[in-house]
Amino acid sequence: MALTRRAFSASAVALGGASGLLAAPPQDPFILRYMQLCRVSQGPLDRITPELADPRFVGVGQGGAWRVEWGPAWDSVQANLALVASYRLPGQAAPEKLVLVVRGTDVTHDAWGDLKEAFEDLLVLKQKPLPWDPASPARVAGGALLGLRVVDGLSSDGAGLRAFLRQRLTDSATRPKELVITGHSLGGCLATVMAVWLADDFARNGVDTPIRLVTFAAPTAGNAAFADLVTQRFADSQQYYNTLDVVPNSWSDLPAVKTIYRPYGLHTPAAASLVIDLFAGALGAAGMAYVQPPANRLALAGAHQGGLGWYQQVGAQHHAQAYLRLLGDTSAVIPPLRIRGRHEDATA
Repeated sequence: MALTRRAFSASAVALGGASGLLAAPPQDPFILRYMQLCRVSQGPLDRITPELADPRFVGVGQGGAWRVEWGPAWDSVQANLALVASYRLPGQAAPEKLVLVVRGTDVTHDAWGDLKEAFEDLLVLKQKPLPWDPASPARVAGGALLGLRVVDGLSSDGAGLRAFLRQRLTDSATRPKELVITGHSLGGCLATVMAVWLADDFARNGVDTPIRLVTFAAPTAGNAAFADLVTQRFADSQQYYNTLDVVPNSWSDLPAVKTIYRPYGLHTPAAASLVIDLFAGALGAAGMAYVQPPANRLALAGAHQGGLGWYQQVGAQHHAQAYLRLLGDTSAVIPPLRIRGRHEDATA
């Protein structure tokens, strides 16, 4: 079944308050660039560095340029990946921004597949205390901590991620104005946990560079205490989600996954409904709840894509290209959209 390359568009609505509905692209052009960096991280490893140098992908104007500073590095089974990119204006020795991009586990073009993997990989039925602050009431998914340990173990040119960041953020000649931590989908979940962890690590090691957290389509990482901690630590964080994307409802509002497309005549398939009910029941029986950080959640007004089945709709709404379009990317160089669902296929 063919999916036309229509824009994932929305009508213009002003952003109101700390959180609200964004149906027009954000005024800050870097928000789109962070999502572009997330999309680039999902592609072939050998394409990441040249794509960052292509101004059609990540150009911001002002003559600035992006460059990979660390990585891209991924683990032995090529599941988790991270990279650090810098943005410099002409003549600058120190970058304006240093951006840590965290890719999720085994990102595919099938969002329902990603959702199922998230059930497995994030071990959402086990919430664990923060290793760096066990006395805190904050709890996060056991799989998120596993992913954190994996990313912490990555190295590039012999340098681990934390060692590299500490060095760059304390060297007056290379210190950026801010460190941005970002990720899409499962990468957004891991980025949220990593931001809290790095903020604690930096405080212990005399690093005072401001940290900004910007995520896209992130499933929920932890309990209410963790959500409050994220809000306290990162008052200017921005968590973007498509209103028709089911993944951000995981795991804080699983029933919404079953009803999100009903207004468009799409009903959840029996197999997907069963999985959702089983996990919702298991979380309830275990007395576990997941809560998205309450502040700065920014809804992008999704546009239903006609002619798609339920699984395809899930994939189309969660896809990185959908978020790029909603954030105002009209570039002709975005790779063709390819959506795979159970017994379904759609190409741009």
